[in-house]
This record gives sequence, structure tokens and C-alpha cells, in this order.
Amino acid sequence: MSFLAEIVFYSGKRKSLPANGYRPDAIFSGLEDYWGITFIDLNANQFDTPIPATIKFSFHDNHYQEIVQGQLFKIMEGPHQVGEGKVLSISK
Repeated sequence: MSFLAEIVFYSGKRKSLPANGYRPDAIFSGLEDYWGITFIDLNANQFDTPIPATIKFSFHDNHYQEIVQGQLFKIMEGPHQVGEGKVLSISK
């Protein structure tokens, strides 16, 4: 299972752009928990620009039932928001 999202990484929040295998946390709108995510297809080449990415949850498959197309989320490194995303589709 995975989901396709449109992602933006903020300039000034990270020294370099992440690559495949990047494992931050996400906070989805309407939910307050930090959920571990893993980027499995990510070709980031510029900050502050929307890019597509394929993401999976790192630990719990049941999280897929709690997200919906169009849902927004924050990309977190500890307490720091380094980017944001929007769920485009969910593959089950």
C-alpha cells in the first residue's frame, strides 16, 4: 500500500533535499498524531516547488483507512515542519 502526494519542501528548513528512503513524520489535517512515513519514489530537485512523490506508512497499514484524497499534511522532522503535502491518490 502507498499513496501519491504533491510535496513541497521549504527552503531554509533543510540543508539539502531528501531522496528515496527519507523517513520523516507526517501530521495529517484533522488528526494530531505524528505518523512515520517513508518516501519510496521521490525526485526532489528544488525547494519551494510542488513535486509528486510516492509515500508509504513506515509502521502501520491501518493509517491508510484514515486518510482521504485531497487531505493536507505537514512533513515534520521532530518539532520542525520542513514541508507540506497533499494526498492525490491512495493505492491499496
